[in-house]
Amino acid sequence: MNHMLSARAAFAVGFGLTALAAVSLVQAQNFPDHAIQLVVANPAGGAGDIIARAISDKLTTALGQPVTLDYRAGASGAIGARSVARATPDGYTLLVGQTTEIVINRTLAKELGYDPDRDLVPVAFLAAMPLALIVPASAPYSTVEQLIQASRSSPRGLLFASTGPGTPGHLAGELLNRRA
Repeated sequence: MNHMLSARAAFAVGFGLTALAAVSLVQAQNFPDHAIQLVVANPAGGAGDIIARAISDKLTTALGQPVTLDYRAGASGAIGARSVARATPDGYTLLVGQTTEIVINRTLAKELGYDPDRDLVPVAFLAAMPLALIVPASAPYSTVEQLIQASRSSPRGLLFASTGPGTPGHLAGELLNRRA
């Protein structure tokens, strides 16, 4: 419950800062004067999509311009992040960035086509998304220790699902698998 509360609090703070910054920009420069695009570098239905949908309508209202969602999934978020890095730096194309395309990809790929440190600038922290280890209710184990014991007795080892290669869930699952 504390993780959910902290994620909600972080989202509220991030949204508040984003809205405040947006209102300040509107007053200072007549920005924006056309639609803003939020690039989600993962498929619809994931964490980035949930966050983008939660803020897009509120930003549309606060800014007086449409805020549209543009899904550019692929290469563990690198395709969407690259498109934002290459966009005109005018504030009209924003990335709903996640850990994979900002931090992890640079260690997994030699050439991303963008440098998160050089090509992207953080604007606001929107949310914290905790990882969860979940098993079916009918599983013969209910603790991590029991899960590890079961994986050691299986010829296949530990099998798990994640939201994609290079994601925090994928790396956490691989780490658990190696240590098991």
